Amino acid sequence: DFAWHNIEFQHFHGFCKNFLMESGIEWPHPNGRPPKHALDEYVPQLVCETVERLQHSASPAMRQYDAILIDEGQDFQRSYYDALCRFLSANDEVFFVADRKQNLYLRDDSWLEKMSGTKFRGRWRELKQSYRLAPTIAQEANRFAEHFVLNNLTPSTTLPAGAVESVLPLANSYLGWHNMESFAAITVMIRCLVRWLLRTRELKPADIVILTPNQQEGWKIVTALEADHFAVNHILTDDEGKIGRRHRRFRKRTFAPEDERLKVGTIHGFKGWELQTVIVVTPPPEQFWEAQSPYLLYVAMTRARENLIVLNRYPAYNAYGAAWNEHYHDPTAPQPPPAQPQSTPPAAAG
Repeated sequence: DFAWHNIEFQHFHGFCKNFLMESGIEWPHPNGRPPKHALDEYVPQLVCETVERLQHSASPAMRQYDAILIDEGQDFQRSYYDALCRFLSANDEVFFVADRKQNLYLRDDSWLEKMSGTKFRGRWRELKQSYRLAPTIAQEANRFAEHFVLNNLTPSTTLPAGAVESVLPLANSYLGWHNMESFAAITVMIRCLVRWLLRTRELKPADIVILTPNQQEGWKIVTALEADHFAVNHILTDDEGKIGRRHRRFRKRTFAPEDERLKVGTIHGFKGWELQTVIVVTPPPEQFWEAQSPYLLYVAMTRARENLIVLNRYPAYNAYGAAWNEHYHDPTAPQPPPAQPQSTPPAAAG
């Protein structure tokens, strides 16, 4: 057992900012540097230089930690890892967890393959079981990764599904996949699905989250649900700029477990969270970023603990999703309206 005051929880750049400020160094401004360069290279370098300076000065002892635990390691640059290791005490323990299938920000994660020059030796220890996903969701996330994600990676294990049943008691999961084109139809479908889930699956609104690919569509869904008299807790704003990002961070902190409202957010914003039931809306083809989108949908699928519904607009995924309806079909579940045929202009008279 450890006293909680001896344990710190931080995201990497928040940790760096606190350390630099308490060392009398102002958080660096871009000064013409691209923001990504400033965050990925300049800040870690500045932290390492500051640590070295403090170690050779007569200043009070700087921060030290007996152990550093790194989660979401696939989001880490090698420079982040090196900077954090400067803070280790003689105890010198690092615990590093990564899932390269969740490389949502398309970072160069090749350094994770062999971890050369780090404190780790030999093969990665691999988690052979899922401790939070229902067996069917683990199986389908695995199958999706095999089809669309792993071709971007060197050979590695995928989320194992074979032994999940012995770990989780969850059963009676519902999986639904609907290939759709019209966003208006998607909005109607979401309202029907929420009512059906509350009525037939004995869920509470707080058990359900709708994940969208962007802020604008998320806001339209919130508006439609509120017009249907649902109370909604969302982490969305109309503003995609700096103010919006700051506001979203505040709203995300209020995504509390005791909140009884239906939840709506973006896939990016819900990363690191999980909920009993997830409804995912994929991007339309014209907004589909092929390099990132497989990771995006994989992350969204693995946010669901028990029930997962995908409203898909990307044609390349149509065939994959068709198997869901063969294996997990529920005749009572809402179905999207048939697509309206496009009218053709009458032929000109000869």
